[in-house]
Amino acid sequence: MKSKKALFILLSLIVAGIACKTIPWKKIKSEEGNFEIMFPGEPKFEIQNIPTAVGNIKGYMYSYVSKDNSTSFLIMYTDFPAHLMAQANPTDVLNSTLGGQVRSVGGNITRQKEIYLDDIYPGLEAQYENQQAIFLTRIYIRGNRLYQLLSATSDFKGNKDVIMKFFDSFKIIE
Repeated sequence: MKSKKALFILLSLIVAGIACKTIPWKKIKSEEGNFEIMFPGEPKFEIQNIPTAVGNIKGYMYSYVSKDNSTSFLIMYTDFPAHLMAQANPTDVLNSTLGGQVRSVGGNITRQKEIYLDDIYPGLEAQYENQQAIFLTRIYIRGNRLYQLLSATSDFKGNKDVIMKFFDSFKIIE
């Protein structure tokens, strides 16, 4: 009898512990940005002016930092002049964007590969790191719009499932 009661208490504590770790995911649907994505909490929205080789452009950004400050999540989209993107090589744009991300944190690329979203939109996935964090990014092009998804963490192995759920939830909507 005591062993059944102890087992019940142990199982209750395990279930309670799992419930406490359940993350309240927040779906963001941006009509203006033509995308949807899930964040592991309520993201903050902001608009920034970003200096580029073609002049200042607006960056529309959603970001979230985990409660324990171990992991951050970001999606940003920017619209470049259509005539310039029509002339640009998508691979060059993706590599240039990745290079800017890596330089901005003094990082080193540890892996990168070409990807496609929905077999339509060209993209690049890369992992890079500096002394403080490991970064995972996916960058996509849709017409003259550039999407950048980024996660930074001090514990990639411990947060990998949450990070991948964030990245895999991204969808371009029409």
